[in-house]
Amino acid sequence: MKNILSSICPNKEKHKEETSIDSEDYLTKTIGTFGLWQAAVCGATALTRFIVMWNMTAIFFLTPDTEFECIQFKGIGNKTANTCYDDCMKYEYHNQGLQTTLISDYNLICDRQWLASMAQSVLMLGFLVGTFLFGWISDRFGRRNSIVASVLINVIFMLATPFSPNFWTFSIFRLITGIASGGTLIICIVIVMEIISKSHREAASSVLVQPDALAQASLSIFAYYSPNWNIYVLVYSVASIFILIIILFIPESPRWLISRGRIDEAIQIITKAAQRNKLSTENIEAIIKNSAEKLINKKEVVNTTYLDLFKTKELAINTTCIFVAWTVSGTCFFGINQYMTFVGSNLYVAVVVLGLIQMPTGDDIKTNGPGEKS
Repeated sequence: MKNILSSICPNKEKHKEETSIDSEDYLTKTIGTFGLWQAAVCGATALTRFIVMWNMTAIFFLTPDTEFECIQFKGIGNKTANTCYDDCMKYEYHNQGLQTTLISDYNLICDRQWLASMAQSVLMLGFLVGTFLFGWISDRFGRRNSIVASVLINVIFMLATPFSPNFWTFSIFRLITGIASGGTLIICIVIVMEIISKSHREAASSVLVQPDALAQASLSIFAYYSPNWNIYVLVYSVASIFILIIILFIPESPRWLISRGRIDEAIQIITKAAQRNKLSTENIEAIIKNSAEKLINKKEVVNTTYLDLFKTKELAINTTCIFVAWTVSGTCFFGINQYMTFVGSNLYVAVVVLGLIQMPTGDDIKTNGPGEKS
């Protein structure tokens, strides 16, 4: 069949093979489809998802289902559980899990009850901003610089959060943490997709999200041994420092370097990767320079906008379907997380179970990520 197609339209087949070699095979030929180097980089990058999920799901123990009652009235009053009073001077809280939470420390009940939900909403707003902002930063300044910066910002403001003097300061820190976490989340996907071959991307994307489940489950351990929410946040923030140290050693994406014309730097990284994968380094320079030259010759300057996602009927349908699918799945997932404190009496067990049941399902990321260039 291939011979028949080649005889009918030989130019098309030749162009297809050349494009494949230029955009994909220069890495496959030099460092292989998947080896120790790719495994090490993917493993280090995947660790950053622990930080993202710790920030995203920490709310389980920060604002759990809480009972309260007034213990001091201005005058004479009768105590009734979970009842707000205009003349109440002091409430007593019965927290599920930690001894003190955001609700008990900042009195997030009665007319301030909506602030408990806001604590998570500002984080998710930050996620939205971070994915757009760091997507651009990673294209402009590199994948490695971007993920190091996002993780560093995460660690700094995570460590500052437990010392918030009031709820509004806490919210500002959470917003900035959300922006950094959104950046970390999107960049780690791009890095993994750029260093492995197409044949392994589907499996890698499923493995990449496994830390999400483990991170969520580990929160129960942090909370169980923490007396209050400040120590709870501080503990997983300190744990994030070790992940930052590991991230400092990951290399830049060779694909990004080549797309920016930094060929010599790409060759150095690819040579080290080939050595780690126990492959020959003899023809690396020739292969990379030849492929880079062809890519530069074919490169066209194209001004794109988000409206291009609706440029054709097929693109418009795909864009709409993806938008609906992610909106529905995201709403269901985070909706369950937001109200999972009502699932059972043992919050620690509920968090572990909800985390671990995600492992068999594993998300299937079939996109190359924003800004990926071959």
